[in-house]
Amino acid sequence: MKTAPEAYHLCAERGASLCKAPSWVLVLQSTMGGLLSVTVAGGANQLAIDNPSLRSFIIAILFPINLVIITVTGGLLFTGATFTTPAAWLEGKATLVNVFRVIGLAWCGNMIGGILFALLVHWCGLLVETGPANVPVATAAGKLFLSITQRKISLGWSKVVARGIGCNWLVCMAVYLASMSDDFLGKFISVYMCISAFIACGFEHYPANAFTFPCGVIVAKETGAYDTYGNAALYGTNNAMEFDVIWNNIVPSSIGNWLPGTFIMALGLSTIYGSMFKKVDRYLNLNHLSNCTTISGSTNREQPKADLESGAKPKVATVLDVTKLVTVVSATPTQFVSAGGIPAAALTTRDGNATADNATDLDEGSVFTSSTYSLPQLPPSGAEKREAKRE
Repeated sequence: MKTAPEAYHLCAERGASLCKAPSWVLVLQSTMGGLLSVTVAGGANQLAIDNPSLRSFIIAILFPINLVIITVTGGLLFTGATFTTPAAWLEGKATLVNVFRVIGLAWCGNMIGGILFALLVHWCGLLVETGPANVPVATAAGKLFLSITQRKISLGWSKVVARGIGCNWLVCMAVYLASMSDDFLGKFISVYMCISAFIACGFEHYPANAFTFPCGVIVAKETGAYDTYGNAALYGTNNAMEFDVIWNNIVPSSIGNWLPGTFIMALGLSTIYGSMFKKVDRYLNLNHLSNCTTISGSTNREQPKADLESGAKPKVATVLDVTKLVTVVSATPTQFVSAGGIPAAALTTRDGNATADNATDLDEGSVFTSSTYSLPQLPPSGAEKREAKRE
């Protein structure tokens, strides 16, 4: 079991290795979609009528198998790449050009893989079957694919972006939590918790949509539910279905998925566990030093900020000579030498009168005219006061 900082740096290492991988390898590592969940849930039409949330729960239970396979085998999703590769760049393990290359190739690879797998599913006869009089009829899974496509492309941009943010926050968290575990069971549980949560909540996942929408388009065209040339029997628009799918969902869901991966997970975890923490800490320390504008000695002279920020040592205006200070206490007659800027008025004779010497004479080390001088008397202590009362 790895600690949280170790898991983050492992994700950064994963992103760095992706940045070094050949482009054709990145394109081949694409998602295979949620065929299992849709096939099983598609047969539960009556269940959906009586309890719609229960069918959503079935999809949420079965869909995470897809991401478990990708995580364990080292496959690449666009959603995960938006977290691992920026983390590698923030830690100085990859260049920004390679980060954009990997994210772009992952996006294209997921789309290519989704379309190819949708064609494979259609070839298997799992989307459309032959009905009476040889009329193509959608299967239970095909009807669900078409229903999901219809609902998703009619949400509107703002909702799709917001749902994309919620989705990839959980997907990247699944990748991060799976990195903490060393065994398959730990990775399995980590992925299941996060992926089933975003499916049940109805968030938008671009790689899953890259497979779901081609299936919906195939069903619509095979059954005549939607004409490519704009005779919309399904949506009441003059746009081709492909345009509706791309503009109304693929683009905004991709933007929504990118934002949390890069800014919430990569930048956030780097600020807590990685190099951004050191940069922020260094900035705060320099900012603290810049507020300390002066370091004053006895002359009260200011030292510029630039000297402090460059690491220069503060200048000391007056150095106290301890040996001379000891001589002041023990020598008779006493010679006072300026130490720490003590003014001449602070030195008094036995009769309480201030000395006639000025500060300049003291700094030069001159001897007082009188043979005996003393420092100002301290206030009497508590014991001395009690002794005086007894007397």
